[in-house]
Amino acid sequence: VRGFKYGDISPTDPKTGEKIGGTRMFYLQTELIFPLVKNINLNGVVFFDMGNVWDLKTGFQTSDIRQSIGMGLRWLSPFGPLRVEWGYNINRKPDEDSSNFNFQIGGELVKILTRKKLHFLFVKTGNKFPKNLKISLKAP
Repeated sequence: VRGFKYGDISPTDPKTGEKIGGTRMFYLQTELIFPLVKNINLNGVVFFDMGNVWDLKTGFQTSDIRQSIGMGLRWLSPFGPLRVEWGYNINRKPDEDSSNFNFQIGGELVKILTRKKLHFLFVKTGNKFPKNLKISLKAP
């Protein structure tokens, strides 16, 4: 969810207050993309995101869904897609930042078509992933 740093949306340990992560995730991202300078493939974007992370112990609570709105620039450069986006945390909690910048190089979703099967590989670079990220492909 743009507007939050990686790991900010997380269940917390009731004893220590530390973020403990979760085993389940829900998110929804809506965007409006519009051209700014067509001849150099520069686009603007406005968005609304929402989501949550939970585990089986904490359970899913609709009251815990985090939301953000924001805007950004996207440029299809000769070296690949570049994105700069700023998200604003709509319902900020006391221990959260009010906004977050995100810079990304590369695509988000690569579709690989192989003999009657469509595979999806989620690829993203930037400050949203942990250092030990593992990416795997699985057939549907």
